Amino acid sequence: MGFLQNLISKAATNMSEGIQKRVNDGTFNRMAEGVGSGINNVATGMVSIVNMAEKAFGKLKDKAADVTADLKERVEKHKQEEADRQKEAEQQRAAQFAAMEPQQAGNIEELKPAAIPTDDYIARLAKTFRLSDEDIVLYGTARLTAQTALFFANCDGNYSDSELLCVENFREMINASLPDVVADDDNGNEFEFHVDELFEDINRPYTIEEIIGMTHRLVDNMDAESRQIALERIGDLANQIVNAEARPDMTTANYYAQWRSEFGI
Repeated sequence: MGFLQNLISKAATNMSEGIQKRVNDGTFNRMAEGVGSGINNVATGMVSIVNMAEKAFGKLKDKAADVTADLKERVEKHKQEEADRQKEAEQQRAAQFAAMEPQQAGNIEELKPAAIPTDDYIARLAKTFRLSDEDIVLYGTARLTAQTALFFANCDGNYSDSELLCVENFREMINASLPDVVADDDNGNEFEFHVDELFEDINRPYTIEEIIGMTHRLVDNMDAESRQIALERIGDLANQIVNAEARPDMTTANYYAQWRSEFGI
């Protein structure tokens, strides 16, 4: 028993001396430094990886921004080119209309009387100036043609320059072709109605039902020949309005088809 104790005691002493020796000669310190250095190297490596990932992500982000900006620029360029083409087409069509010879009012004057005013304005005009049946039809047709044109020009919500030009050309043609009206009141005083006054109060919204109703009042009591002439005069200007733009609007085209179907033309 005493021998075993001596052996253990000696082993413990040797171990203690060995540990002390390694402490004294810096072995443990070098081991600790090695471990610490390894940890630092790992940490440094991780930081480098993170930095590389951030740089790569930044480059991808910049690339994506460049691609987005380029795509947006191309879209805007395409939209502008399309708008320019549309404008050019409208200008060309407007120039064509401007170059057209005005229609003669004679084909309107061929109408035979029906004496049914198209609206209250024509009714008041007929009463005030004691218009003949022929004049009621004549001035009523001119006014209704302009009203119909305004409906087709505005029913799509876009009153374009080319459509406006169609209406203005018609008004100028009427002003140049139809006579003003002169009458005397009950006291013998002379007063005059200028043709352009037909169009002073027509710039308002219309419905297709309203246009069809006024057209029926104009043509339903006419003979077949006069009816055809009146509808052709109204339809000619309406057709110009429908086709005034490079790309006819479907809403306008559908209303025009409805109007033509209503009157069998």
